[in-house]
This record gives sequence, structure tokens and C-alpha cells, in this order.
Amino acid sequence: LLELIWAVLIDQILSEVEHGTSPRTISSYARLLKAVELLVEYFNNDEQCLPKEILKTDKYRLVKKLLKYQSTDTQLLIKMYYQEKLQEQERANNSSQADLGKLYCRAYYHSKEGTLY
Repeated sequence: LLELIWAVLIDQILSEVEHGTSPRTISSYARLLKAVELLVEYFNNDEQCLPKEILKTDKYRLVKKLLKYQSTDTQLLIKMYYQEKLQEQERANNSSQADLGKLYCRAYYHSKEGTLY
């Protein structure tokens, strides 16, 4: 029963994050992220608890990732994006695709205009 309740909760939160009709502030997404973490603690805290392996499903990871993105400011998001791309490039260099070459780019975010160059 707890497993079913957890699955429904995560589905509802994921639906709200992906298809939320009203715009939200960064702080509201940060609060929702904290609430999801507290729900994990709640479902894992009791005597008849669910193990964290059951709680931390792929949907849970997706919800957490989306909420983290939504609760992060633009400049940090840009930094995270380029860090992920760098990690992908390093993985590709370590794999058999290393002979394809490298791509370097520079980016600048103009905060007053809200534009990425």
C-alpha cells in the first residue's frame, strides 16, 4: 500500500512540475524540492517503512533533477550545462569515439538583457 501511495505521489509531483499551468518562482520550486526530500524521509522513517531503493526510482530522480533545474538561477544553470557538456566530452574522449576531435566554445550571459551569447 505504501509503495502504491509513493508511486501516485511521485506521478502527481512529476505531472505538476512538467505541466504546471501557473508560473512559479524559484523559491517555490526550492520548497517543493525540500518537500520531496522530506517525503522520502517520512516514507523511510517508520517501522513499516519503504527501503530507499524502492523510493528512489527513475521517476523520483527525474523529479529531483527537474526541481533542481527549476530552483536554480540562470547563471548557475548555464554553468551546470557546460559542466555536463564537458563531462560528456571527457567520457567520449575516454571511449572509442576519441578520434572524432574536440569542440570548444565560449559563452557569455548578459544578465541585464537575459541573453546568452
